[in-house]
Amino acid sequence: MEFMDAAEITDVSAIQRLGIEPNDVSKLVSQAFAEMTFKHGFVHCDPHAANMMVRPLPSSKWNCFGKRKPQLILLDHGLYKELDFETKTNYAALWKALIFADVNSIKENSVKLGAGEDLYALFAGVLTMRPWSRVIDPSVDHLVLEGNDGNRSELQGVLIISISS
Repeated sequence: MEFMDAAEITDVSAIQRLGIEPNDVSKLVSQAFAEMTFKHGFVHCDPHAANMMVRPLPSSKWNCFGKRKPQLILLDHGLYKELDFETKTNYAALWKALIFADVNSIKENSVKLGAGEDLYALFAGVLTMRPWSRVIDPSVDHLVLEGNDGNRSELQGVLIISISS
């Protein structure tokens, strides 16, 4: 155990006071989890905001714009899942299908990952936090993280129906 002097990942003001761009933090989190999952085959099974902090990279200097590079600090390493090659490949193929709204490939790879023939739409909705209608929408921004109450209600309704079935 070690004390880490860092900002909470959700504290944008504190991150900015450290001279770090919030967009750089967002990119770093995405890159770190993608590399952990797809390159090294590990999944941190408790990746909520309280388990992530950010601070300036110790070796980073202030750039000419008064900014510094971020360092991600992950906490709570008590539960990881190691992925085999086939699972990593299928999961990567599923995300590709989700990005391109490829219904057949979403179904195929969801089934390969164990979601079942009847639950692939629910699985895709849970992964993207989008209702199925948005998951398969071919528009460029179909996975943009600007959900509204209607989207959340639709997804919650599907989850409740699926869980009670």
